[in-house]
Amino acid sequence: MQNSSIMIVKVNGLWKAFNNVIVNKDISIHVNEGEVVSILGPNGAGKTTLLRQIYGELRPDRGRVLIMDMNPSKAKDRGIMSVVPQEAMPFSLLKVTEHVEMLVRLRGIPKGMVKHCVNEAINAVGLGDYGNKLIDELSGGMKRLVLVASAIACKPRLIILDEPTVGIDAQNRRSIWEAIRSARDNGSAIILTTHYIHETEELSDRVYLMNREILME
Repeated sequence: MQNSSIMIVKVNGLWKAFNNVIVNKDISIHVNEGEVVSILGPNGAGKTTLLRQIYGELRPDRGRVLIMDMNPSKAKDRGIMSVVPQEAMPFSLLKVTEHVEMLVRLRGIPKGMVKHCVNEAINAVGLGDYGNKLIDELSGGMKRLVLVASAIACKPRLIILDEPTVGIDAQNRRSIWEAIRSARDNGSAIILTTHYIHETEELSDRVYLMNREILME
């Protein structure tokens, strides 16, 4: 972990309910530059709901999310963060390189920087030999690697990964772990959710244990 006190994410007193069922209860967490913070909890613990509020897809009922002192929408507009939602799938008719490049360009990365950092990200997840392959021809685990490559490319300040290794084989899981470590070492702040205790031990600088509320840091 890099020694940094630069706070990238600050969540303060977050509440969210659906149909009067509280899913997130008074959650306060923070994430600093150059660290991996894991949200560990069972299925149904409200982890995905929390992340959706952090990256701006959901609006909190109460509380506040700040990303580098901006609201999530403004941070997204400035290309500060990249996200891999739990149910995300890459665009199957694109080649691997095309997919990563498209998502990087959507973050507003200058054209002159794109090719180098796209190739760097594809190599970081172990897909260097598959850049010209159609995504439709890849296995499910390799498609997940494409999404992770798209998220880490060009070193965003914040990377959000919702259950990034669920349902994939051990080899591809290890590739994702190495990519996460590399992104952290390059200074990105990373939030990931998982229900694998071993994964948190391997990757995390800090862990929040969650079941609707934060039980322990």
